[in-house]
Amino acid sequence: MTTKKMLPIQQQQKPIKYLADYQLKWGSFIPALRKYELERVDFLSITGDAPKDFITDSEYREGHRSRRQRRESYIAKVGSKFYPNESITEHLITRIGQTYGLKIAESKLRMVAGQVRFMSKYFLDRQKESLTHGAEIFELSLGKANYAKLAEEKKRRSFSPFK
Repeated sequence: MTTKKMLPIQQQQKPIKYLADYQLKWGSFIPALRKYELERVDFLSITGDAPKDFITDSEYREGHRSRRQRRESYIAKVGSKFYPNESITEHLITRIGQTYGLKIAESKLRMVAGQVRFMSKYFLDRQKESLTHGAEIFELSLGKANYAKLAEEKKRRSFSPFK
């Protein structure tokens, strides 16, 4: 079992590769997550580009009287390629899917250590189940060689001045 502990603020900040073209004071639109415990996601073996943490919060939830009852765990990602658009877009896509009746993990946007985080509710039993990233599923379906070729072509297109 992993020990949960609060990390100093400077360790909670995640690296951001590129900012979106515009920036606002996101804290005035997105609520801050006040009481939480933070763990690195090393134990989850979650792949993907976005920097992630495992966060257990105790925000108010209707129908729950004590903080202990209100505790929920989330995978909290920072959209580091086009901050914070990636996080906002991912939350919007989740809401659209829920509107159409798809079974999707609950999510929310919160400010954590001064950064916008997309927080996806963790719904697995950590001892028995694990997450598989979509990229891993594509790689298994297409084969490693085909997947690597597609990834290389995409990379080449993103750097080409002639799109």
